[in-house]
Amino acid sequence: MNSYFVIVLLGVILFFVVWFLGWLLERLSHVLLRTTREPGSRSWFMLVGPGVALHESSHALGCVVTRTEIVEFKPINIEVQEDQIVLGYVKYRKPQSNLKNAIINLAPIGVSLLLLIAFAFGATFLVPDRPELGGSIISLIENLLSVKSNPALLSDIMYPVNEIGSFVYLFLYT
Repeated sequence: MNSYFVIVLLGVILFFVVWFLGWLLERLSHVLLRTTREPGSRSWFMLVGPGVALHESSHALGCVVTRTEIVEFKPINIEVQEDQIVLGYVKYRKPQSNLKNAIINLAPIGVSLLLLIAFAFGATFLVPDRPELGGSIISLIENLLSVKSNPALLSDIMYPVNEIGSFVYLFLYT
């Protein structure tokens, strides 16, 4: 076991801890709202606020990309509506195209994925005892992108499996 293995293991554990804390926070906020009819504390909003702002900003970015008119944009806006708390919103004119509507609605997933990829690249290049991982991931991406232009590689169904498998081996075991 080396430090990189510990970093990966901690990342997996952290994922599940963050998921559990998010679930617990949601349950507690619903119980608190039902009993007091008041939203959570300032510290709760400071914890949740950046994620809400990112989420709503992603929807707004989806509107900008699809050239859909934004009527009102409040990345952080705390309101109690019946049994739920509205933390932020983007009101926009509903586009005629279902594709544009899907892009706007799925924008938080795309933005989160891009941020996760950026974090993964940063973490890969910044591991002190394994600087070759950054070059390996770029090489893997180049190799997988070049498959389309090489008929021999395109017909070899095991090529991507071998490329990805060798990177995963390098990533986890060396």
